[in-house]
Amino acid sequence: MPPAMTLDGSFGSTSSTLLARAQANDPLAWQRLVSLYTPLVYYWCRRMRLQAADSADVVQDVFHAVARSLDRFRHESERGSFRGWLRRITLNKIRDQARSRSGEPQAEGGSANHQRLQTLLAEPGAFDPDAPAEPDETRLVLRGALDVFRSDFEPATWQAFWATTIDNRSPADVAAELSISTNAVYKSKARVLSRIRTELHLLVDLTSLGRRG
Repeated sequence: MPPAMTLDGSFGSTSSTLLARAQANDPLAWQRLVSLYTPLVYYWCRRMRLQAADSADVVQDVFHAVARSLDRFRHESERGSFRGWLRRITLNKIRDQARSRSGEPQAEGGSANHQRLQTLLAEPGAFDPDAPAEPDETRLVLRGALDVFRSDFEPATWQAFWATTIDNRSPADVAAELSISTNAVYKSKARVLSRIRTELHLLVDLTSLGRRG
């Protein structure tokens, strides 16, 4: 069952509600966590120039590690965000893979790819876990959030949010189409945005989302 919505449209008072539920062994929360972050981990792997099959292997290794240690994660300012923690795990698994395959025979083109990876890993600041989120990362997470959270809202609420935020249509036009008030359109948009920001701000900065009116 999805968490109950409060009167202000949020799903809990803390930013780590999804993490907290996953840490409490909630199967739905864990499934959502994996669904949200798998595209991002895969993106990081590809940015490090791993081939598709190797990236998929690293993704599996990352979430196996997350499952084993998630209950020990604590969001503290001096230790960084969940996103930073996930990036560190990803980098460690990329390094593990590179070490494990350093002595394997390389297929055609594999040796060059392996050398490029070793060069990237050796660069100062390579794959910095504390680096700010890039626009492509934000888009990946938002796309996943839209898929994950859609079922938590009434169809009209979701349609009002999508039309104004994603399609960038005017609230007045959307209100007329849905036969609701303009104020209801604004409330629907705010409700969905609050949900997404509450769940995801430990991963990326979504403060600019939904500023188009």
